[in-house]
Amino acid sequence: MTKKNRSISLLICLFALLSFCVSAQESPSKLKKQALLFERYGDIYAAINTYEKYLEKSPNRPYTTFHLAQLYESIRDYENARKYYKTAFELKPKKYAKALYHEGLMLKMTGDYEGANLLLNQVRKKLKGKGENARYRKLARSQIKGCELAIIQLEKPVNVLIRQLNETVNFDHIELSPFPLNDSLMIYASVRVNEVVRYLEKGNQSIANSSFYYAKKTDGNWKGGYEIKDSFNMPGLNVGNGVLCPHGNRFYFTVCKKNEENKNICAIYYSEKKKGNWQSPEKIDKPINLTHFTSTQPAVGLESKRWKEVIYFSSDRPGGKGGMDLWYTVYNSESNTFSDPKNMGGRINSMGDESTPFYDQENRRLYFSSNGNINIGGMDIFKTTGEMKRWEEPINLGYPVNSCADDLYYVLNPDNKSEGFFVSNRSGGNILENISCCDDIYGFSYPDYINILLKGNVVAIQDTAKVQYIENLISESPDADIRTGNPVENAIVSLYLISKEEEKEEYLINTDTTDFNGGYHFKLENGNKYKIKVSRENYFSRQRQVETENITSTDTLIRDLYIIKIPEEPLVIRNIYYPFDKSYLTDSAQAIIDSTILVLMRDNPSIIAEISSHTDSKGTESYNERLSQRRAQSVVDYLIKNGIEKERLQAKGYGENQPIAQNTNPDGSDNPMGRQKNRRTEFRVIGILPEYSEIIYKE
Repeated sequence: MTKKNRSISLLICLFALLSFCVSAQESPSKLKKQALLFERYGDIYAAINTYEKYLEKSPNRPYTTFHLAQLYESIRDYENARKYYKTAFELKPKKYAKALYHEGLMLKMTGDYEGANLLLNQVRKKLKGKGENARYRKLARSQIKGCELAIIQLEKPVNVLIRQLNETVNFDHIELSPFPLNDSLMIYASVRVNEVVRYLEKGNQSIANSSFYYAKKTDGNWKGGYEIKDSFNMPGLNVGNGVLCPHGNRFYFTVCKKNEENKNICAIYYSEKKKGNWQSPEKIDKPINLTHFTSTQPAVGLESKRWKEVIYFSSDRPGGKGGMDLWYTVYNSESNTFSDPKNMGGRINSMGDESTPFYDQENRRLYFSSNGNINIGGMDIFKTTGEMKRWEEPINLGYPVNSCADDLYYVLNPDNKSEGFFVSNRSGGNILENISCCDDIYGFSYPDYINILLKGNVVAIQDTAKVQYIENLISESPDADIRTGNPVENAIVSLYLISKEEEKEEYLINTDTTDFNGGYHFKLENGNKYKIKVSRENYFSRQRQVETENITSTDTLIRDLYIIKIPEEPLVIRNIYYPFDKSYLTDSAQAIIDSTILVLMRDNPSIIAEISSHTDSKGTESYNERLSQRRAQSVVDYLIKNGIEKERLQAKGYGENQPIAQNTNPDGSDNPMGRQKNRRTEFRVIGILPEYSEIIYKE
C-alpha cells in the first residue's frame, strides 16, 4: 500500500455520497456495491464499515478480506489490518501467501519485532518463483533487516529529548510540514477539527481542509493555531508543505485536490515577495507538475556552482524506482523557468516511497523519510550529504526519533541546529478512531550536541621573489621567512566535507568571504574530515585539512591560511630527474609530480600553465632543445593522463638557452653544481581559461 499523499490525506469523507444509513437488512451484493461506491468517492471509514457488514453476511471471502486489510492499513489502524491479513491468508494460503508478508509488516508497525521477524522468515520460505513472489521475498529480506536494526537501536537509543507540542498546535486530526523561520516562529499546516466528519450521519456535507497556521514560542512553550492571512490558504483546497527559499523571497507550497477520476493530485505552487508583499500564488507549469501525477513536499537549497535554487520534491511521476520518489529541478531566475526534473538516484530512492525532504543548506545535508530503505517501522527518517544526484549513503537517524510508526517532516531550527521538529503518528499522539491514525508535530533537541567553530585569517604573501620552489605553494605552512604580508579582504574560503566512504570524494558544504581583517568562520560537526580552500584573483589557491573526529566537546579551531601571488617568474620543481639522455619519467619523478604540479593544477582549475624543461650545455644546442622538449612533453602527457585538461597545459623545451647557473667555473673547469641547477623542470602560469576570464598570454 503506497503512502503517497499521506501529508495531505485528511482521513475524512470529502464528498457527500449518501444521506441514509445502511440498513442491516440489505443483501450482501448491495452492501458490496455500496462499499465500492464509498471507496470510490473517498469515504474510507464508511467503506470499511460497509465491507465489515458484507463479510458478516458473506464470510470466507479472501479477496474482500485482503482488501479490507489494505483499507485499514491506509488509515493506519495496524491492529485491525493485521487481523484481516491473517484471516485472508488462512482462507486461501497459496493464493494469499503475500498476506503473510503484510501481517508481518503490521506486527512490525506495532513494535512486535520478534513476531514480525518470525512471519517474514516464513514468507521467504513459502513464496517461490519469480515475478511478484520474488519481489515479496526481497521486501521481506529488507524488513527482516529492519527488525534486526530496531532491536539494536532499542538497546542503544540516541540521546535526544522529544516532546509532543500542545493542543493549541496539535488538534485531533492531522498536522503536517512544520517549518521554523527562527527559534521562536514556525509555520505549519493543519486540519483544525477534532472529529472525523462522517457523511452518512444526517447528510453532513461540510468539507474540512488543511490550511496554513503559525505558532509562536513564548517562555519555552509553543502556542499555535494562528491562521496565516496571506493568500497561501485557498478555501476548499488542501494546502501544506510550505518552505521559504534561502533568499527568503519565494515561498513554495503544495495544493491538493481531486481530479475528474476522484484521484487526489497535488501540485507545487509558489508566491514571490515584492515590495514587502506576497503576490498571488502561481502553479508551476510543466515540467514540475504533470496532469495525472502528484508533485508535492518541496524543499529548497542552492547548488554549489552558480548558487541557483534547487527544488527537491516527492512525486509518483513516470521514471521512478518505486511509488513516490525524490526528484530535483533547478530554477533559472533570469528566464523564470525550471529545468526538467531528474530522479535523485538509487542511493536515495527505493522500491518503496520516499517523501518529505528537507535541505539544510549550511551543511548541505538532506533529511527525508522512506519506507523502502531499511527501517524500524513504516516511514523512517534518514540523512545524507550532497546535492542533486551526488549523495553519501543515507543514515537512519535511529530510535527514538524513528519509531515503529511513521516518522516524517524532519526539519532543523535555522538558529540552533541542535533542535527542530518532526511529524509522527506514533503511540501517545492524538487519537480519533484508532491509536495511530493521525500525525502530530513533535519537537526535539539533542542535549549532547557539540558546537564547533572554525575560524582563521587569510594573509597574502606579496614578495614572490622568495618563493622559488613549487612546494612552497603546496605545503600548509610556508617557510617562516616568506610568511609575511597583509590581511586579504574579499577572498573566497570554501569548506568541503571529505567523504567517509571514499577519501577522494568531496562535497562543497559552504563558502565565506573574508572581512577587512582577512577573517572567515564556519560551523562544523564532530566526527568528520573537512578541507578548507582559499581563492582570490591573481593568487594561487591554497588548502588545508581540518579534522573533528576526536572532538568530544564544544570547541573553537583556528586555522590560518596564506596565499601567494602568482609570480611572473617560473617556479622550479625540484627532484624531477631523467635517466641519462632519456625523456621518460621515473617512478620517483612521477611521485614528485603527483605531490606538486598535479595538486596545484587541481586546486587552481582556472590557470593555464607552461611546463618547461632545461638542460646544461653538454651536447649540441639543437639536440638539447629537442631533448628538453621531449622531457617537458612527458610531464604534460602524465598530467593529462591524470585528469588535467590538455588545453590547460603547454610543453616547452628551452634546451641550454636559459641557464640559472654557470656550467663552468671562471678558470674553465667543469662546474657540476651549476650544471645540476640548470638541468631543471619549471612551472609558469601563462593564462586563464575563458570561462574565468579572457585569456591573456604572457610572452
